[in-house]
Amino acid sequence: MKIEFTLDKEDFLTYQLFTASNSKTVKMRRMRSWLIIPVLYIITGILLYYVDNITLLYAFITIALLWLVFYPLYSRGLYRRHYAKHIDEHYKNRLGRSGVLSLDNDALSITDEGSEGRIKYTEIDAVTEIPDYFFVGLKSGMALILPKAKIGEPALSQIIETIIQKSGAPRNELPDWKWK
Repeated sequence: MKIEFTLDKEDFLTYQLFTASNSKTVKMRRMRSWLIIPVLYIITGILLYYVDNITLLYAFITIALLWLVFYPLYSRGLYRRHYAKHIDEHYKNRLGRSGVLSLDNDALSITDEGSEGRIKYTEIDAVTEIPDYFFVGLKSGMALILPKAKIGEPALSQIIETIIQKSGAPRNELPDWKWK
């Protein structure tokens, strides 16, 4: 069983954002950034209230509330731009290269225009499905990105089922996942 596909910037970006959305460190950093600024503004506003400046109290509380409402939108774009820049710098030689994934009896074989690799089924940690992709996670922390639209659903589903069967890895289905 063989499939041929190419990965572009959007494929790598989706994987980076998916990984970030599951990272405790990234979640904590985003939560801290979302809360610290409004807390500082509210504290400053309260201090100004005690100095008899009620107008600035309202201004600072308004700014804090606006931050709480609009920061999540800003944060989404910030992380998207950060990872897009990272991909441009570090993955530029891998974009658009045609690759072939084939299943052997004991391993996956991956071949592209300049390299070849084999991954034993025992090294597969999990298979995760999101709306447009399958990510075959490896115990080393890396993953294979398999875009549904570029490969075709019937062939890809058959390969995924074979990988799960031979590796014994769990299948994680996240049909509602979206970068937030």
